[in-house]
Amino acid sequence: AFLFRYADSIIKLYAVCAAMAFTTTISVLFFGFEVRFNMLAGYIVCAISMCLYYVPAEILVATDSELMSAAWGSSGHKQHGGTKTE
Repeated sequence: AFLFRYADSIIKLYAVCAAMAFTTTISVLFFGFEVRFNMLAGYIVCAISMCLYYVPAEILVATDSELMSAAWGSSGHKQHGGTKTE
């Protein structure tokens, strides 16, 4: 009850998803419930979104800039066939 009263809407959504995952696990263990692809895909998307929600923005920006510098080379010049063009 504390979580639903004081948390923001995104945290509430993650709490509901975690409760559904817990209920699914219990249903699989005790009642033989079969997990289908749609449910598994939904849990994976929710887990990825939770990771992205809690990662600081500085890390996401740094990762993007590192990928761009690796793609274009460290000196800022394009590389074609092993030679640098200016």
